[in-house]
Amino acid sequence: MWNMNKVIEINYQQGYIFNVVFDDGTCGNVDFSEYIGKWAIFESLRDLNLFKAASIDGGTIA
Repeated sequence: MWNMNKVIEINYQQGYIFNVVFDDGTCGNVDFSEYIGKWAIFESLRDLNLFKAASIDGGTIA
């Protein structure tokens, strides 16, 4: 069975990049810039202040 790891920590780096830490200890920088403007649902995240305000909800980034 596939086990989806939960996000336990996020730290803003720069631009559209967060350092993401998962519950199994895996971590690394994730660049979300390719998603900005790709789908309408992410359009509001062009506002860097809104992007930086991300939080963790239910084990994922919100």
